[in-house]
Amino acid sequence: MKTILRAASCFGVVALFGAGCAARGFKPVAVTRDPGAVQSCQSLGNLKVSLGLQYSAPEKALLDLAYEKGANTLLVQSTEPPVGVAYRCSMPSSNATR
Repeated sequence: MKTILRAASCFGVVALFGAGCAARGFKPVAVTRDPGAVQSCQSLGNLKVSLGLQYSAPEKALLDLAYEKGANTLLVQSTEPPVGVAYRCSMPSSNATR
């Protein structure tokens, strides 16, 4: 009986993780510390991780906030405290000539 309960709980955790990934999708967000890299991009707003939250990876927390705003680029201004700006940058088409 315990084995069945463990298997069911493991399956539940895997299902929740998979649902979270499916809901968020796998759209990449580029990360830069160079303000020049986002000169021609549209700013979607400043990002600041709440002081009450403890993150072992502050850049990951900023990345999550940028994704929530629909950004495809994150300018990290500081990791102590975690501060950045979310941007939407146009990407070259896949059939662009070189």
